[in-house]
This record gives sequence, C-alpha cells and structure tokens, in this order.
Amino acid sequence: MLQGATDLYFMIVRVSDRLATASVLLILRASVLLAGAVTAALLYGTAAATLCGIAAGYGAALLVSLIVHRTSLQRASRHALLTDWRNFCRYGIMAAAASVIHLSVPVTLRLIVIATLGRTSTGAAGFSMAIDLLQRPFSVLVTAIHTVSYPNVVVQFERDVDGEARRATARMLDFILCATIVMLGGLIGLLPDAAHLFVPADLLVDFLNAAPIAAVFYFLHIHLQATLAVVPHLTKSATRLVVVAACQLVLVSAAASIGALLHISVAGQIASAALATALIILFASGPLIRFRAAPRALLIVEATVAAAAIAMLAAAPSASLLWLAGKIAFAGLAVVLVTWRGDLLASARSSN
Repeated sequence: MLQGATDLYFMIVRVSDRLATASVLLILRASVLLAGAVTAALLYGTAAATLCGIAAGYGAALLVSLIVHRTSLQRASRHALLTDWRNFCRYGIMAAAASVIHLSVPVTLRLIVIATLGRTSTGAAGFSMAIDLLQRPFSVLVTAIHTVSYPNVVVQFERDVDGEARRATARMLDFILCATIVMLGGLIGLLPDAAHLFVPADLLVDFLNAAPIAAVFYFLHIHLQATLAVVPHLTKSATRLVVVAACQLVLVSAAASIGALLHISVAGQIASAALATALIILFASGPLIRFRAAPRALLIVEATVAAAAIAMLAAAPSASLLWLAGKIAFAGLAVVLVTWRGDLLASARSSN
C-alpha cells in the first residue's frame, strides 16, 4: 500500500512537469529503502523486521514528497468525472488486466519449476533467487526510459502528426532496445562475479545455472509487455493487450509444464518459457510494424555486438580485484560507445 501511494504521488509530480524533482525523489526513495532494509536486518535479523524497515522507508519517502511537492486538491466537475470513468471502464480496466496477466507469467513459471524440484531443495532456492532478482533490472530500466520519452510520443500521436509520432516512437525504441540489449550482455557477463560476492555458497551453482537464461527470458518478457504494447496503448486497443497477455500466460505455462513432465533441467524449462514468449512477440508485432516506427538497424547490430563482447567476460578470470575492475571498465566503455554512436542521451533530451 505504501509503495502504491508513493508511486501515485511520484506520478503526480511527473505529470506536473517536474521531471527533475521526480527523479530526485526516486533516487531518495531507493536510498532510503536500502538504508531501512539493511538497518532493520542488522538490528533484528528477521524477515519481518526487514519488511518493516522497507515500509518505514516508503513512509519516509512519501512524507518527503508531500513536503517537496505540495499540490492542492480541487473538486472535479461531474462531467469530467463521468468522462474519466467512462474512459477507465473502456480502456483502463482492460489495460490493467493485461498488466496483471503479464505479471502472473513469471509467478506461474516459478510455481511450475518449484513443484518439480520440491520446495525445500537448494535447486528451488537458487532458481527462486534468480527468477526474483533478474526481473527488476529490465523493468526498472524500461520504466525509466518510458518516463522520459513516452509523454512526447503520446503528445505527437494525439496531435495526429504521423511523421513526428513515428520519429518520437522510433527514438524511444532505439533507446529501449539498445539499453536492454547491453544490459542483457552485462548481466550474463558479470553475474558470476556478483554471485560469488552476494549469493550464499550453497545456492551458488543452482543460481548460476538458472540466471543467464532467466535474464534472456525477462529481456523478452519486458519487450512483449512494454515495447510491443506501445502502439496498442496509443490506439487504446485494450482487447488486444489482454489477448496477447493471456496467450503468453497459456503458452509459457504449457511449455514449462511439458518440460517438467519430460524432466528437463531448470534452465531448459526457463528456456522453453523464453521460446514461448519469443513466439508471442513474433505474432504480436503487427501493430508496431504497421506503425512503421522502426529503430535503426545498424545501431541495434552495434548494441548486440557490444552486448556479446560484454557477455563473453563471463569466461574471463576475476579472482583478483584488478581483473574485476578491468571487466567493469570494459563493460562501461562498451556502454559509452553505444550511447555515443546512437546519440541516445540527446534523443532522450529531445523527447523530453
């Protein structure tokens, strides 16, 4: 509830044309959440205390946001309320339902795999850690890019300026695709080093077996949920959003269940879910193709090459801090080159 309240108020700040303030508040919230969780865990050492620390962090962030951005509530007219509710019933409820269905896909995959492994096995624990942790990087990154770029896409589309709407959408797709492709390479390349530092030793092998393919699954999942849904959201095609989400849920559930019946590995079951998601992407890409907002092919190829180079760092030794620092520096250099070649930050500024 506290998370929802802070998200709602941060959205109010963003749509009030105070993007810089919203960004600062998001950074503050992340910092306070980390501090609250770590402090409570160190003091009491229980999961309940850690959750209380997180809740306190959300409460503190909400209080600060209310002080920083004060807004007065005004009574809306009856006509405006009815119009908003009519639009919500026609489009908002269906779009929310599609989001809920998409969110249930990894939950269903997790239930199927854990039912196969057994709830108390270390394999289930390692898989659960991988499937939980690797969802956040992609969703947070895409949400951040949408926050900056999507409002301009909506404005151009509502002005019925086709050329500008396509260009704005293409710029946003450039940014999202390049960022997520490079992030995928970074996760695969640097996960072994991060896992040795943060994952318990008894879960390490199972975590590393599941993590790379889980990253691929979430890469595809976030693009089906967010990128391919841009045009249906613009055109308010709510039924299509629900149908695509439901098809992904059914196909992923069927693929993972068949894998469990055939006793394939955990990585194989996640791979089957990723393949099912890729098939849905293939069949659901029609509206985006017809909209003709294609990203730059050469830039996507360059980002893929950079991601592959970063991913190969997983095979490089990192026993010493010098090697680890070198790998991080190489990954950072690749990110800078892709950003410079695509002029992505300038595109984000122009979209804003």
